[in-house]
Amino acid sequence: MAKKSNQSAPSIQLVNKEMEKTLIQSGQQVLTVLENIQDGYIMLNRHWEFLYLNPAIEQLFNINRFNLIGKNFWDTFPELKDTKFYQAYTCTGDKQARQFRELYAPLNRWFEVTVSPSQDIVAIYFRDISEQQGTQVMIHHAVHDGAGDYQYRLFKGDMNVDEFKHIVLEHDLPHALENNQLRVYYQPQIDNTTGTICGLEALIRWEHPTLGLVSPGEFLPVAEANGLITAIGQWVLQTACQQVKIWQQQGGYPIHVSVNFSALQFQQDNLADAVQQVLDTTGLEPACLRVEITESAMMTNLEQTADTLKQLQSRGIQLAVDDFGMYYSSLQYLKHFPLDLIKIDRSFIKDMHNQHKDQEIVKTIIELGHRLGLKVCAEGVEYEEQFTLLKDFGCDEAQGFLFSKPMPPEEIEQLLHTTPWMKD
Repeated sequence: MAKKSNQSAPSIQLVNKEMEKTLIQSGQQVLTVLENIQDGYIMLNRHWEFLYLNPAIEQLFNINRFNLIGKNFWDTFPELKDTKFYQAYTCTGDKQARQFRELYAPLNRWFEVTVSPSQDIVAIYFRDISEQQGTQVMIHHAVHDGAGDYQYRLFKGDMNVDEFKHIVLEHDLPHALENNQLRVYYQPQIDNTTGTICGLEALIRWEHPTLGLVSPGEFLPVAEANGLITAIGQWVLQTACQQVKIWQQQGGYPIHVSVNFSALQFQQDNLADAVQQVLDTTGLEPACLRVEITESAMMTNLEQTADTLKQLQSRGIQLAVDDFGMYYSSLQYLKHFPLDLIKIDRSFIKDMHNQHKDQEIVKTIIELGHRLGLKVCAEGVEYEEQFTLLKDFGCDEAQGFLFSKPMPPEEIEQLLHTTPWMKD
């Protein structure tokens, strides 16, 4: 924050008012937001971004002091006279925004800037959260509404780290695909009879340039909310089918690939055709693709989901219901939907080696699935005791950290070459 003085800091409202008056008098068309943040002040306007930053940043950016504020402002707020304001850059394009982010990254602070074609700024500033997780974060977000120079929506307030992270993910996700930040990891699925790898589940990960590896549980709800889930899901399907086909050609491995589909994807009228197109372009056999859908996704539109599942099954594609047993209507799905496999939710597997009730539930689900002509896979297997029980109960497949964590393609390829589970 600004250098300490014996005087109390001015109110934010008064600073904003004086700042805007000074800038308007100078002939600039501006939106001003000046806020007292943990380490300084920030102001946004239509054409420039001005920051007060710690002295260490002066050398990093090699920027000169920019005397933005006129004499009248300093006369009004003498206690701010030693505050340093810096001109960060002019809004001339996304290239400079990326350069700014790259320069800022070494300080272990996050700062995101997006420049729109109209040269307006959308900016988020926040303090270093690496020191004190969970502290309050000041957020400023100005968006031009396109209805004139002064038509802006301004959002600001106190948010905790998790809430802020959600904003960052929401802001960055639309660029993740185009910037090649999304990755497909794979987790082996084991044939419990032979002990060999029979398939791989494709699991998406986001390698965020600042946050690091982001789990799907964090960003997929964002993708669902903003409508990106369909494009991301299609990319995962294409990538996974292409990769597994390559592995099949390289080593003759008799494996399938399981791909999770969201509720929004199942609302597509042409989903079956889109899936078929991927199979045609990659050369993967339909029987080598397993489409997984959660029970909650099935609830969205029962009639359309059932119709889509029938179309997929008619093309020879395997169908599986994921997280089976989590919802009260589980048995209804077995009755009405065409399925090939059910995946027992990990909540029943987690303690089954210690809990008799969980053992009985798992055993009953396996027996029910087999009576209906379905295969059964247990997910979340972590202990040998669990695996032994599952084999005793006649479970067909297993998946979990006991066998392998989700891994990037290069590690899976090594596993396929060396694991004793794989048949010759």
